Amino acid sequence: MAQAKDGDDPAVVTRTIVTATTDKKQKPRYIAGLLASRVTTARRLPAGTFDKQICKNTAASHLASRSGLKGVVTPERIAALAPASRPNGLAVDPDGRTLYVADSLKGIIWSIPVAGGSVTPWLTDAALAPVPTEALPIGANGLRFHNSALWVSNFNKGTLLPVPVTTTGVHGPIRQVSGGLPNIDDLSFLTPRSDVVFAAQNGSSSDNGPDGVVAIYPTAPTSLS
Repeated sequence: MAQAKDGDDPAVVTRTIVTATTDKKQKPRYIAGLLASRVTTARRLPAGTFDKQICKNTAASHLASRSGLKGVVTPERIAALAPASRPNGLAVDPDGRTLYVADSLKGIIWSIPVAGGSVTPWLTDAALAPVPTEALPIGANGLRFHNSALWVSNFNKGTLLPVPVTTTGVHGPIRQVSGGLPNIDDLSFLTPRSDVVFAAQNGSSSDNGPDGVVAIYPTAPTSLS
């Protein structure tokens, strides 16, 4: 995951970000050096710059494109979580058969058949749990399938966690590739081949810093098991 791939060069990422920024008067500020021991930030941008790309990559888009849905459709419940759950990020596996749901309160990733069915606790881990002393306790947040892994962000702990997934849907050990990202929210990738991550930081929701988007260059994964 830590190896450089096409488009991973910082200069390339910076040019991509600058091109995507439509406000010519805006002057994003640089963050020099390492944001934390496992995170490098190319630029800090106001929220909204990559909203279209991040939204395009959500599970809802995958479901809509797979089903060929257009126009107004009637929502249909495919499963019911426990009342104490706090569902947040959604991701559909590459085969389009299983929906994964991040539970920000329980520190669980649930799996649900896209066609509807039973809710199963796919992965429970302390790395996914919220920090109970925080004013807004939110653990597992954004979800995104990428390169045979389900990538998860933890809002309170500020971590980015890829979870290997086998072709049969079995998870491997959860690992940390980035830290020091308070209020990390949804995420997307520069390209399908690149491990450079664009992640939203939603500081205003917890009165803990500004909103923004960071570009993250993951390091070699650290096992948490």
